[in-house]
Amino acid sequence: DNNVLSSYIYDEYDRCGGVMRSHHSDTDEKKHTNWSSENINQDLNSGKYPEIVKLIDLIYPNAMKAFAEFSPKPELSLGLGSVWFNINKMGQHVAPHQHPGFVLAGVYYVKANEKSACLKFMHPDKAVSWAYDPITFPKRTPYTNPLYSKTPKAGKFILFPGNLQHYVDSNEDVEDRVSIAFNFSIRYPQ
Repeated sequence: DNNVLSSYIYDEYDRCGGVMRSHHSDTDEKKHTNWSSENINQDLNSGKYPEIVKLIDLIYPNAMKAFAEFSPKPELSLGLGSVWFNINKMGQHVAPHQHPGFVLAGVYYVKANEKSACLKFMHPDKAVSWAYDPITFPKRTPYTNPLYSKTPKAGKFILFPGNLQHYVDSNEDVEDRVSIAFNFSIRYPQ
């Protein structure tokens, strides 16, 4: 229920006075202009966010399916590393970053549309932009394109490798772009 999810997010936004955490996990530099909550993972078992627990129950099998494509040892599984809320108001962006230490990352769009700014993934090979120039290679493919974009839409979930650098351009819509982000780490047997 995106309405319930949205109320969780705006309640947390109001509770902290719209003050975002000071930096992203891969740097001490404050480089994003959007609001992001602190990690709410510890609140999930307390019953505070039952609708998010339902969402995770839907997401987790897909994350495990994607994780299997990495060909890990069969006894390994995924653990939920961190969960946080994001609000991108008009003109706010998320600078290029990665999620170090997490094998998979994901985003669920609670409120978004085509004007909300795409999620953009940067090709891991920095040389792709000059090796495959658009004059010689006019039809871009996942192998020759330096950027891959996904348009946000309410109800859409995107899962990707945590080491893949990504960013979000400025939100051009007057409506907020609202999302929930997830990190998954490897769970080792005890």
